[in-house]
Amino acid sequence: MNKITDMIRKVFHTCASNGEFLIVDNNYSNVSVPKTITGNTASTDIAVPSSGNKLTIKGITINGEGNTGTAKLKRSSDDETVLVVYFSAFNRQGVSAAINLRLAEDEKIYAVLTSRGETNETFIGITYIEEEC
Repeated sequence: MNKITDMIRKVFHTCASNGEFLIVDNNYSNVSVPKTITGNTASTDIAVPSSGNKLTIKGITINGEGNTGTAKLKRSSDDETVLVVYFSAFNRQGVSAAINLRLAEDEKIYAVLTSRGETNETFIGITYIEEEC
């Protein structure tokens, strides 16, 4: 880490401890992860930070073939659903969302696919920024 980054972190921690907020762009770059899953899954990791790091989820896309089942993306810390798609004969398109969801340290996003059929494929794309803690 260089001197400027150290100074910015000191300012950030000082402001945060006083109840103020300061957003600093540390020139992080977005990471995009595409994943195709066939059939059902109880838990498949989609976005996993390096040990001790945090993720900020920027965008999610879920698309699939077939006309049955659900695809859910969940947080590992509390199993809260972040985004869900219900596939049916009337809704096979999928969904995309631009979000700004900051996860806890070492928290990951995983997929749960149910009633999708053995051969139906589900595409999940996720874009995030990884930050050191």
